[in-house]
Amino acid sequence: MADIPVPGTVQLVDVTGTSTLQHGKSEHDIILVPQPTNDPNDPLNWSPMRKLNSSVWQQIWTFFAAMVINGLTPAYLLIQEETGIPIGDLNTGNGLMYLFFGFGTLLTQPFALNFGRRPAAVISFFITCFLVLWASFMNTVAEWYANRILIGIFFSTIESLIELCVTDTKFTHERGFHMGFYTWSLFGGAFLAPIPAGFLADAFGWRWINRMYFIVAIVVTVGIFFGFEETMFYRHDTVNEFRDAQAHGITTTSPEESTKKEADNTTPSQSETNMGETYVKRSYVERLKLWGHRDPQQPNNFFKFMFIPIYLLRYPSIVFSGLLVGSVLAWYNVLLGTMTSVFGGAPYHFSANMIGLTYLACVIGTSLGCFIAGWLNDNLATWAARRNNGVKEPEARLWAALVPLILHPAGCILYGVGAANEIHWIGLCVGIVLVTLSIVMGATLALSYTINCYKELAGEVIITVILI
Repeated sequence: MADIPVPGTVQLVDVTGTSTLQHGKSEHDIILVPQPTNDPNDPLNWSPMRKLNSSVWQQIWTFFAAMVINGLTPAYLLIQEETGIPIGDLNTGNGLMYLFFGFGTLLTQPFALNFGRRPAAVISFFITCFLVLWASFMNTVAEWYANRILIGIFFSTIESLIELCVTDTKFTHERGFHMGFYTWSLFGGAFLAPIPAGFLADAFGWRWINRMYFIVAIVVTVGIFFGFEETMFYRHDTVNEFRDAQAHGITTTSPEESTKKEADNTTPSQSETNMGETYVKRSYVERLKLWGHRDPQQPNNFFKFMFIPIYLLRYPSIVFSGLLVGSVLAWYNVLLGTMTSVFGGAPYHFSANMIGLTYLACVIGTSLGCFIAGWLNDNLATWAARRNNGVKEPEARLWAALVPLILHPAGCILYGVGAANEIHWIGLCVGIVLVTLSIVMGATLALSYTINCYKELAGEVIITVILI
């Protein structure tokens, strides 16, 4: 390997079986990238059960976050009738929310990078609870726009926080699956939210949608305070660490030994010493704090983190990923903005609860897209690395983009032209399945690709992508 490797290109598979770097537990020829440290607080050293618990709470946070801010879409006709706010303005409000999701990451992502993922998750969700409640009392366009803009600013964490947690806790060969799982939670929550919302609107009126979701959000906020674990961990120059370890054959503790060490350490405050260094494992109570998780050597420059994403616009691969994510999110907004009008008007005349049920087509498409872009694509990238003398290149993930390249235009034509020609509603739902499958695949592939390219700047890269 060259002295300065191409960004994202790593030795993933030990083809010859001679590498002394740490290997995977189930796939013994997979080299762990990045290499775990000896610190028991390193998320890469957590036990499988602790990692699973962390992932579950990250997905719970994402799922309910997407749900509580997207519940009103099937009730747009009812809102227009009662308040006089046109559907076009309601859609514009959602557009403003997504615009400020992008700009808001310039504030919330540096906060998460400097002070921790956990405080960013808890505080942003708590504030959003009350913004969601406020939306149930709105009567004017100005109130609606202000509400959506503030949600966009304070809850921009939904666009970028969990990607950070995935890179904190997962090795390179695992990230595709977990990014797919995250994307399913993000889009699944958004597409499932209208289903109960439609029935609530018909039974109690549209204002009770956000009042019920406020109650749900408060309960989830309490849950994530006790369950969402901090994953921030400062790694020292992982590029050089990997290159030097490969060049000099440094052998470190195996994952099995790290897991056993954590299980045997029954006293939370007990110190551990490895290779002349002493580590103190944090207790559960200490991990509940919303502060004090920074490494003393970790750079602390909030404003620098705000400007690095703008500087990263000079890299074509990041711009490509941003354009891809932006394009698929545009079609996501097209679906959310037109399904009520299409199914609520002639010749379908669906009620609010029936419009909500059509979102099941979105859930089906989301699930299929996440499976292909996540678990299946991880295996494809590993297979490509084995054929490439064990070297993994981020571009290996992009072969899966051929699927949405074909299915997305087909879905758009079936949904759009089909609605214009008043075909059977099942045909429109099939088109929606194809479009949402492509949306999810595009977003997952783009984020996985750019994170793999610039893994040392994953947090800043995500901001750049979301900005675009």
